[in-house]
Amino acid sequence: MDRKMRILISYDGSDHANEVLRNLGRAGLPPEAEAIVISTTDTSFLTPGKYRKNGAANLSAADLTETMNKATAVARHASEMIRKDFPDWEVRINLAVGTTLRVIAKKAGGWNPDLIVIGSQKYSATSNSIFSAFSRRVDATMNCSIRIAQKFPAVTEVEENSDFGSRILVCVEGASRAEAIVGSVASRFWPRGTEVRLLTVVNSCNYSIVDPPDEKIKQTKLLHRRLAHELDDSLVHTTSVIKEGEPAKIILKEAEEWKPDCMFIGTGRISRLHRWLNGSLSEALVARSQCPIELVGTARATSPLTQLLRLPATLLGL
Repeated sequence: MDRKMRILISYDGSDHANEVLRNLGRAGLPPEAEAIVISTTDTSFLTPGKYRKNGAANLSAADLTETMNKATAVARHASEMIRKDFPDWEVRINLAVGTTLRVIAKKAGGWNPDLIVIGSQKYSATSNSIFSAFSRRVDATMNCSIRIAQKFPAVTEVEENSDFGSRILVCVEGASRAEAIVGSVASRFWPRGTEVRLLTVVNSCNYSIVDPPDEKIKQTKLLHRRLAHELDDSLVHTTSVIKEGEPAKIILKEAEEWKPDCMFIGTGRISRLHRWLNGSLSEALVARSQCPIELVGTARATSPLTQLLRLPATLLGL
């Protein structure tokens, strides 16, 4: 018997985090699942006997207890929000001490979730190198997706109806990556009327591609047809878009014009030359996207969690 989908949610009680939870209703998630809500607290500066950096009053054990109680209340509030949209989910809360990324990495490594939801927006001066530092703690073969969001598209009154179909933009590149991404999309429970738009951008400046643009477009058309066939069982309507240009700009423009509810992109091993010529596509999309993004692991050497941890921390406000 297949186990229920496991969803790990990082939540800090901010308005942004609440929007993340409200948006889960349009993420194609199953009616039954196991979810753990993590509320993190960095208590390094609350240890009894220590002083605040500004030399303020000595902190007591009561301060520590109060902080932990607040974190527990935040997690319980999140679980109540989740149960309203998903009454049949098994929702647990987990109070953890430490930085958000450290806690996520540790919990994900032991629990093996299918999806990690970043529902935090902590505006702090966290170092940009934090992702690289914690990536060493993460099992690179972890098989899960990461759902993150900077902003959210405006939702009309009609779209608030759960029966209204979603718009899913799926960015595919290469057969192996595409199959992993589409497989992730096909495994979801999308409402009737959902449209999945397959988007491939042929980048003529990517010198790692041997085939000329015309041949690449021809191959991509065949790939899109095969992927659309794989999505047939998901009862979604599939469209295909193939464009030439700089991937980040084309994808962001397509998302701005089409206004999808979510964007799926793949992560995987890329050459240093490709990164030097094109930069990090996932980094650019996370920073500028107007809709939630799901990073889907497409190579054992680079899991989506590892990819996430390598992004500058300021992109997520962590």
